[in-house]
Amino acid sequence: TAQLCLSARRRRVAQRARAAVRFVEVGRASAPAGDALFHPGHTWVQIHGDRLATIGANAFAANFAGELRSVETPREGSKLDQAEPAWTLVSSRGRRLELPMPIAGEVLAVNADVCRDPGLLQRRPYDQGWVLRIKPRHVKDALRNLLPATAAEHWIDAARSAVTTRTVVAPGAVAFDGGEWSPAFGDRLVDRDWYGLRRELFPTCAR
Repeated sequence: TAQLCLSARRRRVAQRARAAVRFVEVGRASAPAGDALFHPGHTWVQIHGDRLATIGANAFAANFAGELRSVETPREGSKLDQAEPAWTLVSSRGRRLELPMPIAGEVLAVNADVCRDPGLLQRRPYDQGWVLRIKPRHVKDALRNLLPATAAEHWIDAARSAVTTRTVVAPGAVAFDGGEWSPAFGDRLVDRDWYGLRRELFPTCAR
């Protein structure tokens, strides 16, 4: 009985979380919202108050993964810490890119549209392609480890440079400057370079 009550409560919370925030869709996939904050692990968060936040992957991570086959997400009700593994992007080539939580919190809702259509992460990473909505924890402490979009440009630039040195065809203009990442550009990289860049550009998730 207790388990049924808990499951019913989680469903109600998830329904409220899905309906709580209305996003203004950006005109281009490379333009994050002005209030988005970025984790060095290439994930972002928007804080909507003390009880709700939305998180997702940036355009670089989504397209570095390659053509996406699936997104492995935590269950609703899961409690995760900042930098802990949040979800995994799985490509059609079997490559796996694990991304960290940008902020600690309890998972209230998983974006079912992204689970059905993983490519949405690449087409609309900053609005329709959000991955989780959470009840955030330790917000003030977590914000010290996050960067606004303007400051995040520098390590996005570094990531772009690292990729272009390993592929003959440039993967596209850097995010935030009006250009777009070439869709699924990670598929252009041979395994040795892709896995090397994964180690170099994506900090290991905390366990």
